[in-house]
Amino acid sequence: MNLIKYFALIWIAILMMVPAFSQKAIHVYGFIRDRESNEALPGATLFDSITQTGVIADYNGYYNIKIDVPTDLQVSFVGYAMEKIRIDKPEDTRLDIKLSSSVMLNQVVVSGKRNISGNISGLSGKELTQIPSLGGKPDVIKALQLLPGITTQNEASSLLIVRGGDPGQNLYLFDNVPIIYVNHLGGFMSVFNPEIINNIDVYKGAFPPRYGGKLSSVVDITQKKGDLSGLKGNYSLGLTDLSFCIEGPGITENTSFILAGRKTLTDPMMYAFSTLSAENDFSVAYGFHDLNGKYTWNPNEKNSFDVNLYYGDDYLKYWQNDDIQKNKYANVWGNIMTSAHWNRVINARLFSKVLVSYSNYRLLNRYTYQSKINQVQEDYTGKYFSSVGELATRASLKHTLFKNLFNEYGIDYSLLKFSPFYFTSSNTDQSIRENVFTHTVAGFISTRISFLKYSHIDGGVRGVCFLSDNFTDYSLEPRINLKLGITKSQSFGASFMSTKQYSHLLLTTGSIMMNEIWIPASEDIPSATVSQYTIGYNGDYTGFQVQLDLYIKEMANLATYKEGYTAFEGDVNWASKVEPNGTGLSRGIELTLKKTDGKFTGFVSYALSKAIREYSNINQGNSYLFDFDRTHAFSAFLHYELNDKLDFSLTWIYQTGLPYTPAIGKVYSPTTEGEETSYQEYLIYGERYSERMRNYHRLDIGLNYETRTKRNRKVIWSFSVYNLYNRQNPYYYYFNTNDTGEIIFPETGSETLPLKLYQMSFFPFIPSVSYKVYFEK
Repeated sequence: MNLIKYFALIWIAILMMVPAFSQKAIHVYGFIRDRESNEALPGATLFDSITQTGVIADYNGYYNIKIDVPTDLQVSFVGYAMEKIRIDKPEDTRLDIKLSSSVMLNQVVVSGKRNISGNISGLSGKELTQIPSLGGKPDVIKALQLLPGITTQNEASSLLIVRGGDPGQNLYLFDNVPIIYVNHLGGFMSVFNPEIINNIDVYKGAFPPRYGGKLSSVVDITQKKGDLSGLKGNYSLGLTDLSFCIEGPGITENTSFILAGRKTLTDPMMYAFSTLSAENDFSVAYGFHDLNGKYTWNPNEKNSFDVNLYYGDDYLKYWQNDDIQKNKYANVWGNIMTSAHWNRVINARLFSKVLVSYSNYRLLNRYTYQSKINQVQEDYTGKYFSSVGELATRASLKHTLFKNLFNEYGIDYSLLKFSPFYFTSSNTDQSIRENVFTHTVAGFISTRISFLKYSHIDGGVRGVCFLSDNFTDYSLEPRINLKLGITKSQSFGASFMSTKQYSHLLLTTGSIMMNEIWIPASEDIPSATVSQYTIGYNGDYTGFQVQLDLYIKEMANLATYKEGYTAFEGDVNWASKVEPNGTGLSRGIELTLKKTDGKFTGFVSYALSKAIREYSNINQGNSYLFDFDRTHAFSAFLHYELNDKLDFSLTWIYQTGLPYTPAIGKVYSPTTEGEETSYQEYLIYGERYSERMRNYHRLDIGLNYETRTKRNRKVIWSFSVYNLYNRQNPYYYYFNTNDTGEIIFPETGSETLPLKLYQMSFFPFIPSVSYKVYFEK
């Protein structure tokens, strides 16, 4: 608490000194957009050519800069031609700027110009399409896993592990609205449809005070707005799914819409194959679908209204039908989200944003069992349900006070309903249900002070009040981020952040059937906290960039399953299965080298890190490696534009193998049934996560070919190969007595067989192709 007091006093003193250095100047403000599509360009930079000071457009494309006139403004964004605008009038000016795509620079991987800190990484929607992907369709989360400090849970997973944090410690925002569950196909694909994405920013540290509630990262995704110029869209067919996107003007003046959807092809094929296969008496089907929509109304220059919708479900279904029994099983999980946004340019100094949103994640398991033995009918039905829903409203105000002083203020309120456990069955007349309601009220203030020529300091504080049944928690979360510019293109940085998370994710890994359970903080399971310190260097040279960051991340009050548990299902006393009050420590160094100009672009990144955990009742109270710790993580991405119709790309990934717990022996326990005695085998495990799997590495390649149909419609063929040299990377290890691949464990019987360690791999050499057609009225 003393640190917070000192921080507040220093910040107030700095603010009191700033007006003395300000000069009389005018405000130039407005939006920076793509000239052709009218989409906002978040991260575009605008510089005063005389003072060499500048600002960066926010996720709405909005900017506000205070300048002395006359001067020239330089507006730039990677992939676009730079604009130079003369400002002569000595009065506040609304200036909406449109940039044209540059033919020479339109194949760029990661937008380095807009990454002002090593704690922030970004991708545009166009950049996603250049990265080779499994299934021939781009995937948002897998593209982010190429960035330093971000790794994956395991092979082909779309869960993010950011700087040694848990998968549930990432805040995913879709147009500033939280999305709770972000995976399809058990983590195989992400729920974010690339067709509707305009921009992505990932904060690995130094969160601005407007963000809170998660410990490890903020993935801020901005959706596209519909094109006002005319109706257009595309449809696509790949190995995994069908997809479409359509956009255009709305039904009234100054309105537009965009609608995108996906549906898997796997469910009918799986059902047909499993049903028709010889000797099968069961059928299996898996699939998912999702739908994104956005409707925009711009009644005038100052106001903009958006309504967003997302809906997506995964479903795994199983049917068994023979002469004796009929079984049905369904596992369904997914999200729904809707929101309304109002953005307003109040005047030359003030810009406001207001939103109201609702989001919900639910998990449902349903069972039906029927059997008939010796003319005796037995029926059973059961249902298990878990969910978390949020109703929220947020308001913020950006305020340009002086030429070198910018403020942002805001307030948030959210009501969450947690349902960790709901169970009903035909064996009982009563259903078991538990709901927990929580209220979170937060306010923040952040300030940017520019000083010297190329330097600034961002600082602020976020105050939070969390209320639930018989539990109240308050916190003040200071944030500070310093950029010390040596030249226009080189800078050093340092940052500190503190934040709390008021919910915990308990995750059952290694299963396509999702069992993600969210539980609220309480007196017995307190709120998790983090303090993160970073220092770094950023250099922007001609056509190249260098980023170097070092960080220390300290976490407390973490929660996980107690040893021996992997799910809540079947136990109303779910809190007894939770191990609270854990601690975590992560340290690392991250390096990125990028080539950003020309036909040949790409980057290489490397991270050296170590993450540990410690719980009182796990591993005898000793610290152990984090489940997803990877000491070394290296990735390379190369992209080459052969000509206007053909481009080639490749990625290569190398990571240290995941830790696992070795079996050091086994014991046999007798089991007596009637007059017969058998022995059940149990393993004796050694120190938790004291061994490592084989190192992981993989090469993917991709080729995009553009052509035209007979009706002169644009077509893109995308060819890709996942795991080109067929590396057998471990998905998991298991102990068994044979190498057939069939897991028969624990083994029952009196015969003692030797126990060996085996590896399971799922993803060999996989070629993919997709076909995409564009249409336009």
